[in-house]
Amino acid sequence: MQEVGIWAIYQLSGSEMTTTYFKNRQEADRFQATEGFTLRRVNLEDASMFIVAFYSVNKEKD
Repeated sequence: MQEVGIWAIYQLSGSEMTTTYFKNRQEADRFQATEGFTLRRVNLEDASMFIVAFYSVNKEKD
């Protein structure tokens, strides 16, 4: 989870949800969300999904 971040903001934008990860709470607090959002601590499942998605996208580029 060190690589991903320990805080996440889930932000609703129209019909899409985006996730932004932060290394600490202070960075997350500075994030300016313009619409509905949820701030929470990242768990192991979040980190695993992020890593799998990250490597899948980068593998397709190769």
